[in-house]
Amino acid sequence: MKVKSLFKVAGIILAALFAVSMFASASASAAHWSVCLKANTGTTTTKWASAQCEKAESGGGFEWSELKGTEAGKVVSQTIELTDTKVPLIGSTTVICASGSGEGTGAVGPGKFGRINSTKVKEPATNCKGSGGCKSAGIKAVNAVDTPWQTELVETESKVLAIITGTGNGEPGWEVKCENILGSETTDTCLAEAGKEEKVQLKNVATGTELLVLGTFETAHKAKCTEGGAESGEVAGSVANLLTSGAAGSALLK
Repeated sequence: MKVKSLFKVAGIILAALFAVSMFASASASAAHWSVCLKANTGTTTTKWASAQCEKAESGGGFEWSELKGTEAGKVVSQTIELTDTKVPLIGSTTVICASGSGEGTGAVGPGKFGRINSTKVKEPATNCKGSGGCKSAGIKAVNAVDTPWQTELVETESKVLAIITGTGNGEPGWEVKCENILGSETTDTCLAEAGKEEKVQLKNVATGTELLVLGTFETAHKAKCTEGGAESGEVAGSVANLLTSGAAGSALLK
């Protein structure tokens, strides 16, 4: 299935998404999660005026610090598009869910690791539209499955990516329930195949009042779906995330 999320939010997800995804920075040697905290080292070259680390200020009281523990996070906005390309008789089924429809929880840290605990679409009957095998107004549920998911940050070609893998409950994926064009209910679950991990590119996005982390899916692999079979599910999109503490996280190479 094809996922656009502000998570796989986030994410992703969280995908978002989380996946989905969330707040990362990188040293010269490896990517890692960072958080904007009150300055206490006296060694950083740049100080910041607030816990959002958006406005540089000489003598400011905040600085970026590598996350040694964990910080809880949440999905704050999401747009999802899921497609199964090989539905029998139909050919293709797509579900698109509007921006802001996602919600999810997770955590980042320590170091390069993070976790997506849950992510789903709120009020799918009004926030999502179907086509192909699903009726346009017949979407009943869009949820992440086999959570929690683990994320691990890597650097490649001057980008920070979060690689999403399972934690022993099964492979990460998405489930869609909808009223089909025949009037009955269809459940289609698309899961990543072992060794074909999904990747999410992370970037900082300043809104003027807060610093979000936007995760965009690389659409690296097709998933295995219960309806369409092997290599039928496509996932793409983006998810926006915040630390629940209100402090900023960073997804920029620093």
